[in-house]
Amino acid sequence: MMRNKGATVSKIKKLEVIYKCVSCHRRIRIIKLLFPDREINVGEIAGKIGLSVRSTSKHILQMENGGFILSRHSGVYKICKLNPDAPEIIKGIIQSIIKAPGIK
Repeated sequence: MMRNKGATVSKIKKLEVIYKCVSCHRRIRIIKLLFPDREINVGEIAGKIGLSVRSTSKHILQMENGGFILSRHSGVYKICKLNPDAPEIIKGIIQSIIKAPGIK
């Protein structure tokens, strides 16, 4: 019985991490910038969403931990893209964001 409860709590915590990734309008804008398969460096993302590179990097890290974004380094630049192998729940959330009217 305890093992089942632990598995349920673990699934809920994973969902919490996923939904926290889209609980901020700036992270939603990052998703829209990277959709469908653009690769953009953190500095360029920062400029487009009106944040410092440091703050943008924190948002990117949270989205990497949530499974939304993958990144790689190219010289001094961190290049980001949406995770093409994200779980279906994440792909569904991304599609919902893209289809939502009025979100830029």
